[in-house]
Amino acid sequence: MSSTTLPVDSATALRPADADLRWPAAPFPPLTDHYLRDFLTRLLSAMPGDLTARLPTMREPNLYILAVATARYGRAGDRDQLAAALRAELRWRNCRNMGADPTGAVRRGRLLQLCHAGAALTVAGPSPLQRDKLSGDCPFCAAGASFQVFLPQVRWRCFHCDRSGGVLEFAENLLTAIPPPSSSPEPPTPGSGPAAS
Repeated sequence: MSSTTLPVDSATALRPADADLRWPAAPFPPLTDHYLRDFLTRLLSAMPGDLTARLPTMREPNLYILAVATARYGRAGDRDQLAAALRAELRWRNCRNMGADPTGAVRRGRLLQLCHAGAALTVAGPSPLQRDKLSGDCPFCAAGASFQVFLPQVRWRCFHCDRSGGVLEFAENLLTAIPPPSSSPEPPTPGSGPAAS
């Protein structure tokens, strides 16, 4: 039986019959290039100036989306300072929310959204144990099919580069392990892009 591609916004494809009981959906939009450009354009329009000083006022989901956008589009000079401040803010928020359902649907949905932004995920196999696990290429070391996401624990691991963790660790690795591609377009500036019109 061939593996199926998992939709990024829900875990309901894993167990269609009892999805609501076992894997409640936590829909999040896929972090496509268009979505990230639109997000950055809106953010820069709403918060002109230094984003680093404005991180404490942002909602936690937007901080994770900003982590992906910074890893993908950040310019070398700006990126390092923003990435360090973003990691510190995410760690503080994670400590503050430590007791808030670490394996719940919202955390699971957020992890799926972030992991899918870096790797195409597929269900590991047809058995009941394999359906609780997703696999794909590692976004940090580019090793083929060594990256796995464990849905019940809301954890991920690469068996090649030995990185692992949860939502916070994935965002931190994005900010430290992936240099911005040299061919990536410049991030939007206030007053440009589809959201500005």
